[in-house]
Amino acid sequence: MESNIENPKHLRVAQHEIEPEFLTTAEVAARLRWSVRTIRAKIAAGVLRRDEHYFQPTGCQYRWKWSAVVAWVEGGRNIVAGRTTSLAAGL
Repeated sequence: MESNIENPKHLRVAQHEIEPEFLTTAEVAARLRWSVRTIRAKIAAGVLRRDEHYFQPTGCQYRWKWSAVVAWVEGGRNIVAGRTTSLAAGL
């Protein structure tokens, strides 16, 4: 029998419950219930920014940092390099 002290059930996490930190553009769009086109429009408008919300390793597609996207959505605004961007303006 397994001891609760050595391997407590409340500390066990199934692999499928762990969300990846970096996502593709399609995965971010699906989670936000936006189209990929909307994501691209937000990039073009400067609302979602490289090296803040997403990264592009050499030769790879965009990789989105989910925690940065969540912070942007939940916070309603970004303050980057002295510039404030309202979430409402970005929607």
